Amino acid sequence: MLVSHRKKFIFVKTSKTAGTSVESYFEKYCLAEGSWEEQHDRDQHISSFGLVGGRGSGKHDILHSHMPASSIRKLVTNEQWDEYFKFSVIRNPFDRLVSRYFFKKYKNNEDVGKLSKDELRRDFEKVVRGQNFSIINTLSLNKEVSMDYLIRYENLLDGIQYVCNRINVAFVPEAIPFFKSGIRKKMIKSKDLYSDKLIDYVNKNYAEEMSLFGYEYLD
Repeated sequence: MLVSHRKKFIFVKTSKTAGTSVESYFEKYCLAEGSWEEQHDRDQHISSFGLVGGRGSGKHDILHSHMPASSIRKLVTNEQWDEYFKFSVIRNPFDRLVSRYFFKKYKNNEDVGKLSKDELRRDFEKVVRGQNFSIINTLSLNKEVSMDYLIRYENLLDGIQYVCNRINVAFVPEAIPFFKSGIRKKMIKSKDLYSDKLIDYVNKNYAEEMSLFGYEYLD
């Protein structure tokens, strides 16, 4: 999460949407000018310049990077919430679930390359059915998505450029850090993971997100 008093914006970080990369790119505007250094793990930051949630192994006893909009709302005034440009990143749930699966396996040091195709599909389905990972609640306030703009993961650079233009800062694409890339096994496709029943399950359990953001299953 980010709150910039310098540039008057609020960033709500969603899960498995390149959120850390976007957060890192814009967090310099929440700190004193010239004090930012790129780093994956970061301590929380609270100052007159803005707020930055703690990330990774960094200190985050008050602010953490995945704070939902409802929690961030309590940290700012009514005027700030209404005036500041609020944005986040969204991603097709089908694709996001695949990313989450591989990240989970990576964190647990589990090599899915050793699984047969059937074992991989069963293991993936177990993870998907084990917990709902919808991002609607993260973005919502009073049961309505409260963002002014949503960057689409599939058009990430265009979205970041739009935000830069909106808050009047330079767009420098080569400065965007791409954390956590390379974890997903590129040779494994969605059709290797999703059965027809699991596609129906995701369509049903992520229906609000799919409809609101205009996503569908793509293999």
